[in-house]
Amino acid sequence: MREIKVHKKGYYRKPYTRDGTRIKGSFVDSSDFHMKDRGAPGKGEKVVEIKHPGTLGGAGFFKKSETEQKAILGRVVRNKGEKAAVGTLRALQVFNKRTNPKVSKRAAELAKYVAQEY
Repeated sequence: MREIKVHKKGYYRKPYTRDGTRIKGSFVDSSDFHMKDRGAPGKGEKVVEIKHPGTLGGAGFFKKSETEQKAILGRVVRNKGEKAAVGTLRALQVFNKRTNPKVSKRAAELAKYVAQEY
């Protein structure tokens, strides 16, 4: 896990009573400190990059039928290699994981198919 620097703004604490004793208001100073990054995984900078968009037959690849998708993947494997095809599918799987789970699942299935077939 990564550490991040946090800046906490100062604020005024209102007066209150505790066990019948009146506590007067006070100002809490600002502070800087380090803590573990608790953000959701994958929400940071994009580490994987699709260098050539449209390598899987252009837009609408996942709207085509299964046989068309497999035929396109066969051409991609012949032209660019198995590693490039699987890498592109894995990247699409990761990028669509939260926004479009159906596409993500289909990309994972196709990556598995390409890895086993070729």
